[in-house]
Amino acid sequence: MSKKLYVGNLAYSINDDDLTEIFETIGTVTEANVVRDRESKRSKGFGFVTYENDNNALTAITKINGHEILGRNITVTEARERSEIPRLKPTHLNKATCSLCGEDSKLVGFEGKSNGVCSHCVKSLSYFLRPKREYNAR
Repeated sequence: MSKKLYVGNLAYSINDDDLTEIFETIGTVTEANVVRDRESKRSKGFGFVTYENDNNALTAITKINGHEILGRNITVTEARERSEIPRLKPTHLNKATCSLCGEDSKLVGFEGKSNGVCSHCVKSLSYFLRPKREYNAR
């Protein structure tokens, strides 16, 4: 039976082939992929490796976890299903005054707690707070 591993803290220069090469020292890798940003196609610094054999996966966790690869100590653990990862879902709360724009509207909160901001301001903030992309001048 195959087992999927999570590989974190990867150097941004590592690609799928490099990941396969690193983990094939333990056993046969059926799939290896580095997760990339949809827009920039830049590595997000983590990926997944699937082994054909559960024993090889467990060996990889014990031997490769914490080792330095390209100047970074990588993390290797058993991958979890998405449903096991807790997610905060936004909820609209009672009508009140937004602390940013001052309008009376439904405020957005997480897990039933208000952050005092309306949905329009949350969208505006997320635009300004997202990481800036670096563009190479050609």
